[in-house]
Amino acid sequence: MSRTTEHTKTSLNKRISQTENSADISHQDQNSRLIKASNSGLLVAQGYELAVIDKRGKIVKKGISIGNQIFEELSAQVIKSFCARFKGFTDADFK
Repeated sequence: MSRTTEHTKTSLNKRISQTENSADISHQDQNSRLIKASNSGLLVAQGYELAVIDKRGKIVKKGISIGNQIFEELSAQVIKSFCARFKGFTDADFK
């Protein structure tokens, strides 16, 4: 094989590898943006839906109601964790 052919083959393999890597990154970025949160709930990307699936693959619950339930549970946990850092007032605080 000539030196030019070997160089061309190596360059082509590098470009293929770079394309595959950028496709993987693009796919990961897309997946990481499927769900966002706002102050009032979870926002699921258009064309997608949240679902709870059992171990056999059967959909147990899906749709906006499961998103609302997840959001409420997470919000309650955040509030509980945040409030646990503070202590209540005592009578001594008002003297």
